[in-house]
Amino acid sequence: MEIPPQSARPGGGGGGGGGAPKGPPPPPVDETEFEGKLRRFHESRGGHLKIPVFCRGPLDLAKVFNEVRKRDGYEEVCRHKRWMDVCRTLGKNLSGQTSAGFQMRRNYETCLLEYEKHCREAQEEFEAGGGGGGGGGGADENMEV
Repeated sequence: MEIPPQSARPGGGGGGGGGAPKGPPPPPVDETEFEGKLRRFHESRGGHLKIPVFCRGPLDLAKVFNEVRKRDGYEEVCRHKRWMDVCRTLGKNLSGQTSAGFQMRRNYETCLLEYEKHCREAQEEFEAGGGGGGGGGGADENMEV
């Protein structure tokens, strides 16, 4: 089955963006600062971030986050069953890893899904408010990851 172009897809599960196409994917997160911001996010919610092991090494959460965002986020990756595609971008040897896609999805749900939602909400608030007011800078900072 062919996936329609991004502009032809219905708006995600969040109520749409006023009928306008989504546009290009968000810019990639800064990988040097990502882990610290992600840790602070988890701590602010009373949690603790533990970096998962994937293919015998620490999972590069910034790269995974960027790859999922390139594919329009968690919901779209799930809908089109693209978790193995995300795995392949890490450059790991996946031979014999029959459940790599499932494990990647579980790792994303544990470490990154709530953060993705947070970033999306911050982006929507920023766009709805025109980036104005005292909270505009904060939303932009949170949205950047």
